[in-house]
Amino acid sequence: MAMFEWATGAQAPYPVTMPLMRRFSSWVLVGVLVLSLAPASLAATPEPPSFSAWSADGSSDYRQVVDITFPTAQGATYRDDYAGARGGGTRTHRATDIFGTMGEHVYAAQGGQIVWMPGQDPAAKHATAGYGMQIRGTDGRMYAYYHLGPNSGGPSTALAPGLRKGDTVARGQHLGYLGDSGNAAGGSPHLHFEIHDDRVTDPYGSNRINPYASLVDAEARGDYPVAAGARDDPAAPGPGAGPEADPLLVDRVSGPHRVATAVALSEAGFEEADHVVVAAAGSFADSVAAGPLAAQYGGPVLTTMASSLEQEVVDEIERLGATRATVIGGEAAVGVQPERDLVERAGLAPSRVDPLKGADRYETAVAIAEVVWSAAGGARAAGVALGMHEQEDRAWPDALVAGYHGAVTGAPVLLVDPDAVPPATAAALDEVEEATVIGGTAVVPDAVFETIETHATAVRRLAGPDRYMTAAAVVTDLLDGRVSVGRVWAATGRTFADALAAAPVVAAKGEVLLLLDGADEGRDERLADWLAEHADIIESGRVIGGTAAVSEDARGRLAEHIS
Repeated sequence: MAMFEWATGAQAPYPVTMPLMRRFSSWVLVGVLVLSLAPASLAATPEPPSFSAWSADGSSDYRQVVDITFPTAQGATYRDDYAGARGGGTRTHRATDIFGTMGEHVYAAQGGQIVWMPGQDPAAKHATAGYGMQIRGTDGRMYAYYHLGPNSGGPSTALAPGLRKGDTVARGQHLGYLGDSGNAAGGSPHLHFEIHDDRVTDPYGSNRINPYASLVDAEARGDYPVAAGARDDPAAPGPGAGPEADPLLVDRVSGPHRVATAVALSEAGFEEADHVVVAAAGSFADSVAAGPLAAQYGGPVLTTMASSLEQEVVDEIERLGATRATVIGGEAAVGVQPERDLVERAGLAPSRVDPLKGADRYETAVAIAEVVWSAAGGARAAGVALGMHEQEDRAWPDALVAGYHGAVTGAPVLLVDPDAVPPATAAALDEVEEATVIGGTAVVPDAVFETIETHATAVRRLAGPDRYMTAAAVVTDLLDGRVSVGRVWAATGRTFADALAAAPVVAAKGEVLLLLDGADEGRDERLADWLAEHADIIESGRVIGGTAAVSEDARGRLAEHIS
């Protein structure tokens, strides 16, 4: 599993240096050392003149200095091994290893909540991470501590007494004991320390900060929880210690309702955007078709109810600094008031609020497609999905992933009926060079597929035996360099409400969107095999929507499948 990429016992121990600040008394010299150890791929990037000029806390620079407490006692040794080769040279370390003595205390670099620890049974120890924990810091970042305790020991030799998943810990609090558990067995005892931040993208495509500069800074300030040599013999944990297994970080993006969830997705995907797309929160067809359009504009889909524009949406438009909005659908879908609110409450100029609609969902999809094609230029391609079914649950799942596919590829989504190709769609397909039908024959029957073939130059189908595997087939089609499986986003396959705005966000991240059984009742059981096939390159997961959409059991099951 790619999240845990560090030395195995078969590899040579890392070179160990004496504490850096004992060797250098000047910040400038420390800055020179940091720059000299930067990955070669960054050589073309202008470097700051000295360590003190590095980016401030909260920036998007993966080399930034984060205000932390050093996670071990004074006297530990470490070096800048973030770019070190792992996995036979196929991966990079993307962490810092801190070496010390077996059994020394490990402390919280930042306060926060424990979101993962291994199970109570020693057999539940993670094969690569061993014993450890992940803490969601109060600063919004994620901090990971791995290889705690001796590989031959149990939880009581690795974890501080009494801690459990969900507990809140303070900065500098005792978390566990330094060791070699997991695939570090047989090597020098060390702490594998990671910092994750969604605002950051490092040169290797992950959302991680190189911890080295932050450790140097903590050392220079003398920010240690205790003096050198502090250690206790591991004591037995108190009642309830050793929480349930959750071997990968799978977090959640959600709001208290569907409109707020769309805003939360926008916040997760975009720091700024000049152009937003506004679509109906109660209609999947317009919102799904809006995804590729928003991706062309480099902004989010924000949803709204017909009565008015919710205050959360107004606030998000202001946060993004947007100056333009395209409103998808007519009065029956969006209503009149939200368009007025974009001007009167969100402060957009009337001339920069553009309605885009047709007589029905099919014509609206065609109108959107024309704008996408015009913006993208080049050959015309399109996704084709079901736009309506007497059982609505049959229509939206494949359309949802078609919107994601289009947001990645630049191909808009055209809609068909289960028994016919509407005239507006047929006319648009006459100009399409490649049409990709999303969904199996139970959704888009062979007769409809054959009709599409009479209009488009070339037609293919992406499908699986159910909605969950159709989404996986769509993702597989994109695994040719267009997206990375480093992080899996997952929406429930039971209802469309929370996933309407997902496509442009996940596409902008270059990551993948899947459907899962949000109630964890086994409907997505085939998905487990697909996840297992890609587990070595999946680093983390993210579910979309609150617990009513994706239960905690379903979130945990996704983590289990990935691992």
